[in-house]
Amino acid sequence: MRRLLDIGATPARQAPSDSLCALMLAAAALPGMIPASAHAVEVEQAQLSFSHYAEGGRQFVRGPAVDLKRPDDLQVDTVRGGLRFRLDDRWKLGFDFSQDTWSGATPYISAPEAFTATSTGASLYVNSASNGSISSSLVDRRTLKPLSRTSGRPAERVLNVMTSASPETRSEGRLSLGREWDEAALEVSGGLSDEPDFRSLSLGAQLRLDFNDKLTSLSIGASGTRSDIDARLGNLSDYIDYGMYRDAAHGPSIVSVAVPGADGSGLATNDVESLHWRGQRKDRSLSLALTQVLDRSTVLSAGVTYARSEGFLENPHKLVTLAFANPATAAAFDFLFTPVFSVPEKRPDSRNQLTWNLRLAKYLPSIGAAAHVEYSHARDDWGVRADTIQARWIQQFGAWRVTPRVRYYTQTAADFYQPYFLFLQRYPRDGANNLDHSRIPLDAWSSDQRLSAFGAFSYGIVVSRRLFDDLQLEIGYEHYAHAGDLKWGGGGEDGFGDFRSERFSVGLSFALDGPAPAPASGDFHGGHDHASGHAHSRHAGGDAPAGVMNAHMTGRAGDFMVAYSYVHDRQKGDMITGSRRAGDAEVLASCGQAGCPVRPAGMTMHMHMLHLMYAPTDDVSLMLMPQMMSMSMRNTALEGGFYTALGGHAHGAMDLSSHTTGRFGDTTAAVAVRVPAPARMNAHVTLGVSIPTGSVDHRMAHHGGDLMDFGMQTGSGTWDFLPSLTLTGTDGRWSWGGQLNAVLRPDRRNKSGYVLGDRFEATSWASWRAHERISLSVRGIYTAQGRVRGALRGDNAVVDALGNTSYVHALHNPADLAANTGGRYLDVGIGASVLLPGREASGDRVAIEWIAPVSEKVNGYQLERTGRLSVHWGMMF
Repeated sequence: MRRLLDIGATPARQAPSDSLCALMLAAAALPGMIPASAHAVEVEQAQLSFSHYAEGGRQFVRGPAVDLKRPDDLQVDTVRGGLRFRLDDRWKLGFDFSQDTWSGATPYISAPEAFTATSTGASLYVNSASNGSISSSLVDRRTLKPLSRTSGRPAERVLNVMTSASPETRSEGRLSLGREWDEAALEVSGGLSDEPDFRSLSLGAQLRLDFNDKLTSLSIGASGTRSDIDARLGNLSDYIDYGMYRDAAHGPSIVSVAVPGADGSGLATNDVESLHWRGQRKDRSLSLALTQVLDRSTVLSAGVTYARSEGFLENPHKLVTLAFANPATAAAFDFLFTPVFSVPEKRPDSRNQLTWNLRLAKYLPSIGAAAHVEYSHARDDWGVRADTIQARWIQQFGAWRVTPRVRYYTQTAADFYQPYFLFLQRYPRDGANNLDHSRIPLDAWSSDQRLSAFGAFSYGIVVSRRLFDDLQLEIGYEHYAHAGDLKWGGGGEDGFGDFRSERFSVGLSFALDGPAPAPASGDFHGGHDHASGHAHSRHAGGDAPAGVMNAHMTGRAGDFMVAYSYVHDRQKGDMITGSRRAGDAEVLASCGQAGCPVRPAGMTMHMHMLHLMYAPTDDVSLMLMPQMMSMSMRNTALEGGFYTALGGHAHGAMDLSSHTTGRFGDTTAAVAVRVPAPARMNAHVTLGVSIPTGSVDHRMAHHGGDLMDFGMQTGSGTWDFLPSLTLTGTDGRWSWGGQLNAVLRPDRRNKSGYVLGDRFEATSWASWRAHERISLSVRGIYTAQGRVRGALRGDNAVVDALGNTSYVHALHNPADLAANTGGRYLDVGIGASVLLPGREASGDRVAIEWIAPVSEKVNGYQLERTGRLSVHWGMMF
């Protein structure tokens, strides 16, 4: 669970599980699902954006384990979207969603340099606390002095200990309903959030009251969030003392996920014990803001927010080490012989925060610009005092708008923060000679650098361009620097925690409340497959189902189409070979002498695609399709494999090698050309190329950082050829279509040692117009997927009898083997398509399709498929 939030900020909205997120996306996207009113429902606004965040500036040092590799810096890829529907002249409905994927190294403990067995650098990287027993020792600056200075030795330099976990994906959705009156407005909202160790539900309300001919407005807001934390800490470690939280009766508790023995008797002596840190958190806030129009070009607003958090406020992935030195031997103190204990952080059970802010906006009509300045101050009962000042300048240049901005943030440290704690006393011990947590002379402790004293300076620019009357493109960049030296007035944290980051974003926003562009002729085809000389019914319903790619062309020269597609794919259940189920013993035997310790038990994929299409002529369309994807795989131990051989049961290894990944995928560029077709039919050929912008180097955080299997990589690593032929037709309320498409991969190897197999697909569909705006469809799909060629590149050196060295991939899962890829699949899909109200003339629509497997014949041993959900939203400009 990670956050890129300043400590002085109020808690972010929290957010849906995989299935719930998919259903929310589908349901909220269908205008037909909105209750009817006296006025036509209209889509008022929409937006879609992608962003990439990357940290840097940390100097890494390799940890004690010799096989460690330098970790990637923290990166976050995010997709956000939103829709606003006007139900009538008073009511509005909104839907927002976001999904972000985190990967790379983050700090989890800080330590004196002598504790790390290194001699240089500011950040140390280890895979886990067991790699060298790294411990953090820290001086409470309020009462003690560092013993290294007391003894005359040089002060120990502090290093930041970093670690990487498998990428994490967070999904968030929010629904809002608003009602307007002549002098007031009310909005109520609810949201769901889901990430691997954090799930929450939030509710909120915002009331605005207008006075003084609407020159004065008073806003009152309230929100509440309930979160359930179930943080998987991994395997039991001899280097981390969880005693304080183990099986606690109240508050956050660290519990063992029991691994039953082979006879069901409970935890086996040699089993691996998996720990989870569980608890609940509640956040509430109240806000009050006053906005005053001072003159025709000046607006002033002031506000105050009170926030209270209680419950599980710790970060479960941050550690602190408590070190104890005997005062009688302080002069002879040596870091190498000091009793140290790595423990989870402990924060107060509640936090109360008050924030004031002041904003001024000034419009300068003489130069077509506006200036925005904002100041805020926040303080809480943890001792954090934070100040923020930021400014924006908005400059209009015709159809262009340029917005530079700058921001400065500074905060004091929390009362219980130190980079490492050192006590001038013998360590308190219980009867078993373990650390007695009840006698530690502090009530709370944390080494989370977000609670330290620091300053941050950021600057950025946003450039936007109105492309059409109702479409705007926005590109943004921001640079951020975090450093102790930037704290106002000095006294910030040492430089070991300094870092910088950059964020790039691109987005499209649509103001869809204006008139739709006129069609090319008196009638049109809803899917934009216009053909000169062919008459089409206004509501032919000939749109292809949501899951068909490259099914449409624009209607005439100069047309521009934007579409968004979301795909949710799931696999879950038994392993199959050919068309039959396979037991654990058979799967284990198929892995060869090395064996497979686990097999996949479930896999989920989310894919977000942005389609951009432009027609230079009536019969040619150019296409570009970037995409972002995230995947998660849940594993279970194979009976008779490595883990169960220790005496446990298959379910006990669930936490040991489950992993997630995500990032931008490959990008498709294509050209579609209309070809002759019979009367009342359209045909076009698409020739595309897949550009390898995705990654084939995603690695697991455990098992030495080996490559993840083929299906968990976000790219192919090769330039691929994508041809297709599409034929569509209409007849009254019926429409139909078919497509042949392929993915051809001419390369011999990618940089990770393999090439995905070629794929051929044939699909056909029929659609029936059930309503003037709604069409229903049914589709059949046959897919032939070839085997992977080559094998995953390995990092484990093997020397044969002749002294030749080769590198092999450590086998963890049947999915690591090329022989267990590809097959023949037959599926059926059912779907619905809805024309967007107010956009009928341009054929803009939202479509949804569910695809279910009918039969499959797989190569090797693979996890059975569950189904696929596709949502498609297309607009013509």
